[in-house]
Amino acid sequence: AGLTAALARSCAELRFDTLGDEVVDTACMAFADCVACMLAGARAASVHPVLEVARAESGTQESSIGGW
Repeated sequence: AGLTAALARSCAELRFDTLGDEVVDTACMAFADCVACMLAGARAASVHPVLEVARAESGTQESSIGGW
């Protein structure tokens, strides 16, 4: 099997209860940091051109851009 298949299989077989506390803590911190950065920068002027493209290419209303 190729590298992609092996990685996919490993991810599919991964169980939360087998993760160590440090792994869970790091993942939670990284997720919280990502959301905080996304929300903090959501209204920055430099984001407006990106939003315009995203809106022009948007699909259904169920999809959204965080903070908008």
